[in-house]
Amino acid sequence: MGKEEFLNNLRRALVGRLGQSEVEENIRYYEEYIDVRARSGQTVEEVLSALGDPRHIARSIIDADRAEETKKTSGFFGSLWEKLHAPETGTRMKGYAAVGVGAILSLALVYFILYILRWILPLALVCAGVYYLYRRLG
Repeated sequence: MGKEEFLNNLRRALVGRLGQSEVEENIRYYEEYIDVRARSGQTVEEVLSALGDPRHIARSIIDADRAEETKKTSGFFGSLWEKLHAPETGTRMKGYAAVGVGAILSLALVYFILYILRWILPLALVCAGVYYLYRRLG
């Protein structure tokens, strides 16, 4: 197997399982690796033999990518954070996120106000009743 066949097999094994930019990044890495090793005195065949089956390499790359994605997106907020800061995320997604964060903060504020009113409202009603009785009886 030659260098081009190795790289084509690797590309075929990666396409559809990784993003296009990740596929090309890995192909460039292995192409450069083979070239560097060949310039250092090894034959291309020796380098390819040491690398092994491109399908096994692809499986390792895909598994590592999935493990990294799982680590990044653990939990709701990790997933949201990654989606918002992904380079391909457009301003529309960021706008929706800002609206979502605003809605969450608004709900938290309403909850806080209702929590405070739970204590203040009965006190205010008692004070109003005392004032009413004082004015009426006095």
